[in-house]
Amino acid sequence: MVVIRGIDLGIITIRMLDNAGTVVRTQLANVQPGENNIVIQNVAELPGGVYSPGVIGEHRSMKTELLKQ
Repeated sequence: MVVIRGIDLGIITIRMLDNAGTVVRTQLANVQPGENNIVIQNVAELPGGVYSPGVIGEHRSMKTELLKQ
């Protein structure tokens, strides 16, 4: 799950990158002002490893790290 603090109503793009920088999953999500809890879909299908979920929106972008075992 990714927690996003929204500034406005809008749509964000979540891109999951593997260690090589390859996009392995892309997902759109609606956000609203305040805290938004967004579940990244189909994570169970990914092999174990370190992934970087990146969030891109009109007023914000962020990147973090996710370890899937």
